[in-house]
Amino acid sequence: MKNQIRLLGQLGDTKIEWDIDNKDEVEIAKKSFLEYKKKGFKAFRITPSGKQDGEIKEFDPGAEKILLIPAMEGGQHGI
Repeated sequence: MKNQIRLLGQLGDTKIEWDIDNKDEVEIAKKSFLEYKKKGFKAFRITPSGKQDGEIKEFDPGAEKILLIPAMEGGQHGI
């Protein structure tokens, strides 16, 4: 089974997969991770049981699953 990033964005749910032993795939996944972090996305490691295991700041090629979600934007209240 490959490791994966699940990207939740405007285009829906996108998967980026890599084999930890394939340096090219790891590099592509890392570049994607960094690209979305620069856009303000938050990254979370997901455990094998599907639970969120806390926010991560750096790409971890050994993580089984990483979830990237856009940062929430505040709105106006009391209109």
